[in-house]
Amino acid sequence: MNLRPVMVVGLASLFLLTGLAMAKAADVKIGVVDMQYVLNNSETGKKAKEAFNQKLEEKKKEISGKEEELKKLKDELDKKGAKMTPTVRKKKEEAFQKQLGELQAMAQTGQQWVSQEEEKMAAPVISSVLKMVQERGQKEGFTLILEKSRGDILYMGQGVDLTEETIKQYNTEAPKAAEAAPPAEPATPKKGE
Repeated sequence: MNLRPVMVVGLASLFLLTGLAMAKAADVKIGVVDMQYVLNNSETGKKAKEAFNQKLEEKKKEISGKEEELKKLKDELDKKGAKMTPTVRKKKEEAFQKQLGELQAMAQTGQQWVSQEEEKMAAPVISSVLKMVQERGQKEGFTLILEKSRGDILYMGQGVDLTEETIKQYNTEAPKAAEAAPPAEPATPKKGE
């Protein structure tokens, strides 16, 4: 893949952004919001986190109970396994393997549950905060409002997004650059290839 067009677009975008920034330096107003901090410290976020933690404790107890059952079965096999008949020992080992598989599946399902519940917990708070941030951005004349920890754009004033202009410029300049570039010569095989 030829990275030259990508570099051209990147440099053009950088120059456009730098030019825009220099031309309107006095008009630029940028803010940041730490959404994770809002989730952890807002009243709604705290209540949601508390409800989530209660559900999480229930899941942990369920998994701990299964782990305890598995540990007892393992101890029984270790202590009494040599005295068991081969048939009884085989049944106990199969039961152990089955319960181990169930515990692993339960743990995996639990991890998926945690991710889904965290998203469900956070979604209404994030949605409300995002709406407030966007309204504040318009009302107070912000150019950009970024999410502090990740750098995501939460609000962007009009005229800041240069994507369409960059596409137009690229569509105009890329064919000219391709025409001006000398054709690539085919690679000559080395001896022994």
